[in-house]
Amino acid sequence: MVRRRVGRKRSYSRKKNITVPLISTGAGLGLFSSLGGPAALNSLMGGNVSQAINDISSAAQSAEAKAKVIGTIGSAVIAKMLLKNMPRNVGKLGPLVFTSG
Repeated sequence: MVRRRVGRKRSYSRKKNITVPLISTGAGLGLFSSLGGPAALNSLMGGNVSQAINDISSAAQSAEAKAKVIGTIGSAVIAKMLLKNMPRNVGKLGPLVFTSG
């Protein structure tokens, strides 16, 4: 007769990773800069919320910004389609995991 082990179960803790999707992060930073994000952020840091909103809205209405937004989104979509069959993890730095998603 086999005796059952009595005791506590081992609990394994998962390592905590922070996933950073490179293409989406790059596209987001590109959109932020093309919509006047740095100027709006400076206005917000100074406490001027209305000026920050005006900066973003005026930048979003310009034809140049619209072209940049379309180009950024288009290039992000194309890059995601090209990298769809590639390995998901690109690299790792401590708890940060860089992915191609």
